[in-house]
Amino acid sequence: MLLCLRVLTASAAPASHSFGYYWPSPNYLDTRQAANNVAAGLNGMGYSTTLDNNSAYAWTPRDVIGQDAVFFIFTHGAPGLLQGNGNTLFTAYESSNNYAYSIQYKYKNTSNKLRYVRFAVMGGCDTGFWGSTYGDFPSILTNYGVDSHITFRGTIFQMWINNEDKGAGYYFNNLFWYLSQNYDVYQSDMYARRDVYNAIGEYAGTNNSSIGGANAYPTGVKLIPAGYGSYY
Repeated sequence: MLLCLRVLTASAAPASHSFGYYWPSPNYLDTRQAANNVAAGLNGMGYSTTLDNNSAYAWTPRDVIGQDAVFFIFTHGAPGLLQGNGNTLFTAYESSNNYAYSIQYKYKNTSNKLRYVRFAVMGGCDTGFWGSTYGDFPSILTNYGVDSHITFRGTIFQMWINNEDKGAGYYFNNLFWYLSQNYDVYQSDMYARRDVYNAIGEYAGTNNSSIGGANAYPTGVKLIPAGYGSYY
């Protein structure tokens, strides 16, 4: 019985999450289409993906990232933070803000930290920068063992054409499509940015993408075959 249980556990599809948000005017942003497309792409690659398009409170993505092989979120951002529902913040480092839910606080005393994560996308403006209050995502993701991650050193924005986001959402959709074709993170990022430019004549800020990670070659990480990070 124990042997059977181990076999079932070993063969389970690697977990992933895709988080989309809807923010009304004046700071309109609807990333649910992008999150849905990313989830579908991950499922097609053999990951067991949970799609959360309900504008999750910040503790939800913070609590699940440590269990995931692949993690995607697209919402409003700033240095060291991503906006959650109800004024909650998903942040990199600890702070005195009671509405901020940080990666550091959740995982600093765990043995695995974020070593299960092969690839994480922190979709939001300025997520690649350091801030004095919440630190920065690139350093904590790398220090906690994420193989490869994409953040953004500047603004990214949507461009809605015929009910389809041809800006940042198009970039994320194509990023994961190229990854599903067994391109590495660098190639997928480059081709996805090119596709945005070819579609609308500008990059919609996606040329602010920045790749890093704990892997010796984070740009060369691939998502096929489906699996957890290098340390798993």
